[in-house]
Amino acid sequence: MSKIQIDKLGLDKLKEEHLSKNGWHILRFFESDINENVENCVNQIEKKINKIAFEKAGDIWEK
Repeated sequence: MSKIQIDKLGLDKLKEEHLSKNGWHILRFFESDINENVENCVNQIEKKINKIAFEKAGDIWEK
């Protein structure tokens, strides 16, 4: 891995940490995964949305 690639990975990690701290959920997909099996990518997105919705619904009932 080149220094540029390592630097980009570090920057990506910082961006992801910042977004996560501010309530965002990050899903990453390789372009090849999207091109080869978009349905699987969509399923992963749906699972994440459902998980977040379920957790938020639980928070409402706990209050």
